[in-house]
Amino acid sequence: MSSLREASHSFEDEPSVLLFKDREGLTVDLSYVASVPDLCDVKFLVGPDRLPVYGVRAVLSTRSRIFYHHIMARQIEMKLEEKRKNTKILKVFKKMCKVLRVKIPDNINKDGIPKITILVDSFDVRVFERLIRYVHCGIVSVDTETAVGLMNAANKFEFPELKRACWDFVLDCVGPETLPIIMATASYYSHFKETGRLLENVRTPYLFLGLGLNPSK
Repeated sequence: MSSLREASHSFEDEPSVLLFKDREGLTVDLSYVASVPDLCDVKFLVGPDRLPVYGVRAVLSTRSRIFYHHIMARQIEMKLEEKRKNTKILKVFKKMCKVLRVKIPDNINKDGIPKITILVDSFDVRVFERLIRYVHCGIVSVDTETAVGLMNAANKFEFPELKRACWDFVLDCVGPETLPIIMATASYYSHFKETGRLLENVRTPYLFLGLGLNPSK
């Protein structure tokens, strides 16, 4: 029993052991990986313009069960589509080989591994890019133009810490200068329940100003 207790001790408790951590280096490397399409195996087509945002399936699936379910569902769907497509092509190819008396290659039925493509209609590309950066690196820049969108994205994909950070940021920075921007983005994401809940917590005088009303009347 004592040996189990000893094994459970942290390396930091051992005077002759050095525990070296390079989280900053890991963050930089993961950020680079997510920025290079050839190193990623998931492609998101975001917004009405279907702009591409790339990610790594292993990281996305590990960090969020919602991403995991989306990726697995799309992967199954793509395999079925590819199978139907390959079946038609293979039938034509076999007929041609038979007519031309050419041997059919042994690896003709081997599947490739295509990049998984997922459509994302609910978010602006700037917001989704920042979410994907946060997923891979644990770091994200939040401003008045992206805070409401990031809050809803974090809620949808189950990142409660990021959701709370965005929520607090909006409530802390709301004022006469920032309110028009916040209200504009809130309008874009008005179909999310969290947006309505956030606006209910915005101080009433600023909310009146955003709606063009005079709170003194």
